[in-house]
Amino acid sequence: MKGEKTLNDIKEGYSVVKRILNDKKTIESLAKKTKRYSRIYTIGAGSSFWMSEITASLLRSYKVDATAIHSSNFLFSNYPLKNTLIIAFSQSGETTETKKAIQKAKKSNCQIFSIIGQPNSSIAKLSHLNYITNTGKECPMATKSIDAAILTSYIYIHALLNKKTNLSNLPLTMKKSMKVNISKVTTFLKKYQRAYSLGIDIDYGIAGELSTKFAESPLIQVTPLHALEISHGPKSNVKNIPTFIITTEKKYRKHYISLIKELIKTKAKIIVISNQHYPSDFFIKIPSNSLTIFSTIKVIQRIAQETAVKKNLNPDSPQNLPKFIVRKDL
Repeated sequence: MKGEKTLNDIKEGYSVVKRILNDKKTIESLAKKTKRYSRIYTIGAGSSFWMSEITASLLRSYKVDATAIHSSNFLFSNYPLKNTLIIAFSQSGETTETKKAIQKAKKSNCQIFSIIGQPNSSIAKLSHLNYITNTGKECPMATKSIDAAILTSYIYIHALLNKKTNLSNLPLTMKKSMKVNISKVTTFLKKYQRAYSLGIDIDYGIAGELSTKFAESPLIQVTPLHALEISHGPKSNVKNIPTFIITTEKKYRKHYISLIKELIKTKAKIIVISNQHYPSDFFIKIPSNSLTIFSTIKVIQRIAQETAVKKNLNPDSPQNLPKFIVRKDL
């Protein structure tokens, strides 16, 4: 059955999360081994970049100087590197751009902490500290490895900054997210080839991950934008186009309300994914608690998988999508 393996991976995220929670002390010990730093760069490619974006946003919420950078951009640009901690993400541990970026950072004496899906990888060997999530074999549309990476970074950051966090309800939250009704929106999406995804702050990272999942699975080109950027040009071509709005933080509600009113006038097809109600063509309610980011990403994975199946595509074997990228020119 098309998409069955990917759906099983999505479901297995629950077990992966439980295992990592049981290994929480190991991650916390890595945070204690981390040397002092003046700034943090988070790097990755593909979905791993969006994990770095989410991580940098979380760090900035605690007033830490943190910037997410595409591995390739880090490699080709001259960022200041003195007293810098690099947090690198890679599902395979073999992504060429990320390997080369780490090698460049090490030459400037940056400290490297990596979060990797597979053991015995090149990036693990290059890093001063690493955590292997051991998510095992996975379909090309990465899901459970994304759950693992976000949770690992969440635990690591809170330990690094001596912040308390309660994750005991996370497995239950993820189970609830598997029951959220997405049928109407996936039926609607199956006829489209392009869309937009919008978010502010940490929600921008989630919007970016949505764009990657939709490119991999239902083959819909989704443009991720910081939410208010839609007004600066792209708004002119959103008529009748699916426009996702990701909102997990109440503090930005007035900005989202204002933006939605603006988009309604353009006749965009608004799809809101949130734990609080907003006017929209489709509203997908996420289980409401302090761990909304995890359940939001889980629901997005499900939407991508189900939309692909309804388009008669097979997300278990998407076209032109290798497990990891090797670039010989680097």
